[in-house]
Amino acid sequence: MLYQKEFADLIGCSRIYVQKIEQTPQHSGQRLSEKLAQRIFHETGVSLIWLLDGDPLAPPLSGRGEPYTRQTFERAQAEKIYYDRVPDWQFSNDFLDFAGRLRAILARANQRKTYYMVAYQVRKFIDSLADKHGEDKTESTNRLITIPAIEREIAEWKRLVKQAREVTWPKKKRPSPKKRRR
Repeated sequence: MLYQKEFADLIGCSRIYVQKIEQTPQHSGQRLSEKLAQRIFHETGVSLIWLLDGDPLAPPLSGRGEPYTRQTFERAQAEKIYYDRVPDWQFSNDFLDFAGRLRAILARANQRKTYYMVAYQVRKFIDSLADKHGEDKTESTNRLITIPAIEREIAEWKRLVKQAREVTWPKKKRPSPKKRRR
């Protein structure tokens, strides 16, 4: 697709740095930073998860989870995703996925009698994310706000799923009773 120099210019770093990232750790390679991975995602449309997993043997994926192709790159260039802001349906879907997984992890920890340790680890992890990315404390600590917000996310997700189904599977018109008798 692109030569190293073109790619380096696209993502705003040097060609030497791109070479170091492409090398394996055994050959003095450099780990890809989260900041540069996000820039590569925005510029190319390649999956942020694929980039950060760092498995050179895994086939590249697009940010939408599809195999990465030339068309993915061209679409990213046309759309130029400058802001890391997702559509409402994706926000709701990710939020509910994370909440469900967290509940399942805590339930398993409770069964195994390791609940308090897991809750401590989750709290520490969430605190580290909040330190790094920020947090609206009134949203997260006030249950009078949090619970209705979760209920709104569930309602929004249901609405969006219903809307997607209607687009994907349009309702077929049934013939009128008079036409069916013939």
